[in-house]
Amino acid sequence: MNPQCARCGKIVYPIEKVNCLDKFWHKACFHCEVCKMTLNMKNYKGYDKKPYCNSHYPKQSFTSVADTPENLRLKQQTELQSQVTYKKDFEMNKGRGFSVVADTPEMQRIKKTQDQISNIKYHEEFEKSKRSTGAADGQRRDSQDGAPYGGAQDFQQPSEGYRAVQQSPAPAAQQQQHHHHHHQQQHQQHHQQHRAPGKDKGKKSVDRHSPEYRQRRERNNIAVRKSRDKAKVRNQEMQHKVMELNAENERLHKKIEQLSRELAIMRNFFEQQQQQQQQQQD
Repeated sequence: MNPQCARCGKIVYPIEKVNCLDKFWHKACFHCEVCKMTLNMKNYKGYDKKPYCNSHYPKQSFTSVADTPENLRLKQQTELQSQVTYKKDFEMNKGRGFSVVADTPEMQRIKKTQDQISNIKYHEEFEKSKRSTGAADGQRRDSQDGAPYGGAQDFQQPSEGYRAVQQSPAPAAQQQQHHHHHHQQQHQQHHQQHRAPGKDKGKKSVDRHSPEYRQRRERNNIAVRKSRDKAKVRNQEMQHKVMELNAENERLHKKIEQLSRELAIMRNFFEQQQQQQQQQQD
C-alpha cells in the first residue's frame, strides 16, 4: 500500500516519493516551511522533523546569566569538587617524563643528607665484607703483591759471568769479546738507571694491611656500588618509558578503531543516500 504525503495528505507513488525525516513527501511538497523553496536531499536541513533551507533554518540562542556572587561561588565550588582540572593537568603532562623540581636550598640539603647516608651504608657493607675475607685470600694477594720482577735477576747473571771471565786469563780474541760485552753491559746499566724510577713508581707494591691499601679497596667498592645503583635507576627509567609508550600505543589503536567504525558508518550513510537519489531519478 502506498503511503500518504506528510504535507498534503495525498497518496505518494514510488516515482515521486521522497523518504526523509521519517516521513514520505511528494517532490513538490518537500519545500521550505518559510520561503516554500523546493528542496532535495543535498540542500535541506531538518528541524523538528520539518524541512528548512539554509537561510531560514531556526537557530537556538541561549540566554545569558549574570555572574552574581552566588553564581561565582557555586562555580568555584563545583570546580573544586570535580576532577576536571586534575584530569586536564594530567593529560597535558602525560608523556613528558619526569617533572622538573626547583633546586632550592632545602632540596640541596636533603640531597646532601641522602648522599651521606648512602656513603655510610657503603662503608658498613665494605667493613662486613672485609671481615668475612679468609686467610687464604690474604696470602695469595701478599704473594702476588710482593713478587719480585724478573728483570733484575736476569740482569745480574751477566755481571757474575763477566766477573768469572775477568778472573781467568784469556787470549787477545777473548779479551776483545769481553771488552765488547762489557761495553754492552755498561750501556744497558746506564739505560736501566734512567728508566728504573718511572717503572718503580708504576709497579710499586702496597701492603695488604696498610691504610693506603684499605682506602684504595674501599674507594673501588664504593665506585662499583654507585655504578650499579646508577644502572638500576637507568633501567627503571627505561621501563617507565616503555610502559608510557605501550599505553600511548594502545590509545592510538583504540582511536584508529573508533575512526574506522565512524568511517564505515559514514560510508553506509552515503551509499543509502545515493540509492535514494537513484530511486528518485528512476
